[in-house]
Amino acid sequence: MPGNLPSHAYFRANHGRWESPFRFVLTDWAAFWWTPMGFLDRLRVLSMAWLPKLLGPLHIETSVDYESRGELGVVIHTTRLKKAGLTLYDAIETFTLDDNGKDVAIVREQRFSPALSYDREVGERRAEVEPSATRAVYEFPFMGARMRQVGAIDGHGVRLVQETAWSRAEFFLHRRP
Repeated sequence: MPGNLPSHAYFRANHGRWESPFRFVLTDWAAFWWTPMGFLDRLRVLSMAWLPKLLGPLHIETSVDYESRGELGVVIHTTRLKKAGLTLYDAIETFTLDDNGKDVAIVREQRFSPALSYDREVGERRAEVEPSATRAVYEFPFMGARMRQVGAIDGHGVRLVQETAWSRAEFFLHRRP
């Protein structure tokens, strides 16, 4: 039965709405400057690192919808990064859970501010849920680099760490009412 597989158990446990302060730091300036990315993307990355120093922390809100179609192997995930009521980034992802119980294919539609339309990414985003069903490792492109994200159920929330060759973000998601 699919509902007993680790990937189903992981996303079922994470069903709901989540939030956290968001901390993003540039860890290797030389690697950042050498990474091929457009001018606007470079400004977006710099704003994620510098805006909190000037105006206080950014805020991340996410949701995981397992209940709608999870038993069919489809999970909808949303992410919104905000500051002072302004959305700096938002995304809608469709997670397709493989029958092997661990692999997840991800299709993402995302929008960085300022932008009027969503970009659609298919194929390069994947996740793998560990057999314990308490941790998932994601790999995906991010601003000209590969990002590795580890999500781990930790007590009453989910600890996330996102790393590239030049950046790191770490935050603890708490359930929203």
